[in-house]
Amino acid sequence: MSELYLVRHGQASFGKSNYDNLSDLGRIQATHTAKFLVDKGIEPDVIYSGDLQRQLDTTTPYVEALKEAGSTKHRYVVDERFNEFHAEAIIKHTLPRMAAQNMEIAKLMTMGGGLSKNFQKIFIPVIKSWLQDEFPSDDIEPWKTFQNRVYQAIDDITRNQPKSSKIVVFTSGGVIATSLQKVLGTSDDIVFKLNYKIANASITKMLFNDDGIVLSFFNNYSHMEDNDREELLTFR
Repeated sequence: MSELYLVRHGQASFGKSNYDNLSDLGRIQATHTAKFLVDKGIEPDVIYSGDLQRQLDTTTPYVEALKEAGSTKHRYVVDERFNEFHAEAIIKHTLPRMAAQNMEIAKLMTMGGGLSKNFQKIFIPVIKSWLQDEFPSDDIEPWKTFQNRVYQAIDDITRNQPKSSKIVVFTSGGVIATSLQKVLGTSDDIVFKLNYKIANASITKMLFNDDGIVLSFFNNYSHMEDNDREELLTFR
């Protein structure tokens, strides 16, 4: 069987002017993940990354660690199909429209702390609205389009690979959860329940061959716990 590893990016800069940058902690997480992968002997034939900055900057320590270990066989491919859905644009478009119809949402927006303090309570119904395409916009990628591009990307990178290939993909939680949906056949709601549980810099492994693809393990973050700094484990 060939191996596919999906790695979530390190902690991004939530609440800052540019979310797409890794936080200081996120950079440490990326380094820990790179060391873990190399120490486990995961020498890939191909490394993929989306083109978001947080994804690229999580990939870099792994590429450098492989080089230091003497590995030169891998190709590195940047593929925007592994980019996350545009949560900021979805919130900006959907939230005021939901608030106009839902007093509970409107109340959360005006409570102390606003969106930042009540993010999870607001984000979940906004994403459910996006899944159901309640407030479509030409400027926002619909859920079904996002889902299809992730499915196609997984098909393309696993198709016609040599036996015993290893592929490592640096991506985001929504992409990983949607990849699981493809493999496990889960519902749309389950996709995002899984998404909320995916730790920063965690690793999900799938096995594949010409007969199909199966899940090996999901959301391994043991390398974030096996250290002297408990605060390395984050989910947002």
